[in-house]
This record gives sequence, structure tokens and C-alpha cells, in this order.
Amino acid sequence: MTLHIAGITHFNPLHRDRFQAWLRTKKHAGLDGPAFFATEWDSTMFAKLRDQRPLFRELLKAEWPGLSPHLLEVLTLSLAYEGDAHVSEYPNTPTVWLDEGRIPDEGDFENYLQNRLALYRSFVNGMEITDEKAFLTTMSEVSERRAATPAFVPGSRDDIFAQRILERIEGDPDQWAVAIVGKLHGSETPGSMRMQLQEHGVVCDVTYL
Repeated sequence: MTLHIAGITHFNPLHRDRFQAWLRTKKHAGLDGPAFFATEWDSTMFAKLRDQRPLFRELLKAEWPGLSPHLLEVLTLSLAYEGDAHVSEYPNTPTVWLDEGRIPDEGDFENYLQNRLALYRSFVNGMEITDEKAFLTTMSEVSERRAATPAFVPGSRDDIFAQRILERIEGDPDQWAVAIVGKLHGSETPGSMRMQLQEHGVVCDVTYL
């Protein structure tokens, strides 16, 4: 099994489009559809947030009335994009929910949309929307700087992610699959999801978006 890992930054609004472009390169390479997509979500939590995208759109419009329909769509779909960004290219591929059963703090979930909006607001720090490309690029660049950390210590979630992928691979050992996870889970740090999978013989082809 070759696992193609897309290492992403969860709060980078450009990473949905980059992930989809990356998937298209797999199609252009002549690969058949993957055995599965593994994503860093619980299925129930993802579905709840996906269904709140229309509300998130209204919050974005109220915050930045000058957003074009295109930029509004990009920011709206950035909410929980890891759970369904693959559907445009591979709509029938099953999903492995790596965080299945993980229960977030109720307060964190109830305030998720407002917290995401506040995060995006902080990324641009009052920047005027005179150039939408620059506006979105600033959001992307600041999100990457804030996500950078020199001291990543793999934890129990890496163990769980690796185990769930290994269990799923048993049914399709000769196929390829995709995991879309935070960059650190795909790093070469001992104990990371990637390193655990490689120790079990899984070939990991990692791309940092």
C-alpha cells in the first residue's frame, strides 16, 4: 500500500483548492481511484459543521460586506474542508474518519464559527479588501506562520490515526490511498502517524501543501 499524505494547515483558506489541485495530479498520472480517504475528523462533528456553512457565509458577509462571490465561496468552503474536499474528484471513495469518537469540548464546538471568524479577522488585522488576491494571500501566509512549531511531540492521536489506517489497509494492501492531515502528523518526527505507518511497511508519499 502506498499512502499519499497531504500535509495541510487546517486554518489556511487556500488549502482546500490546493488539495483538490493535488488530487487532480493523481488523476493525470493515470491512477485509478484510491481505496479510501483518511481525514482528521469525526464524522458527526464534520457533518454538523458542513451543515453550518450557510451560516458561516452570512457571518463572513457581515464581517466583510465587500467580499466578491468567489472569495466568499473560498472562505465559506474552508470550514471543515478536510472532510469533503476530495468529493469533487473522487465522489464515491469511502472515508476513514481518523478522529471518529473524539468528543470536542461543548463550548468550543458551540463557538466554532465565531472562533473561526475571529481567527480569520486576526490574520488580516484590519486589512482593506482593495486586492482580493493579496487579502487571501495574507490570510494564507499568516496562518502558516502561526501553525509553525519547532517542538512537535507526537501523542495518542498519532497512535490512533496510524492504527485506523493500518486496519483499513488490511482489506486493500495493493492499492493506494490518501490521508489529509495536519503537516506534523506527516512529519519525520519519531512517533508521528507517518513514521508509525512506515515502521509497519506502508510506503508514505508525503506532500506538504
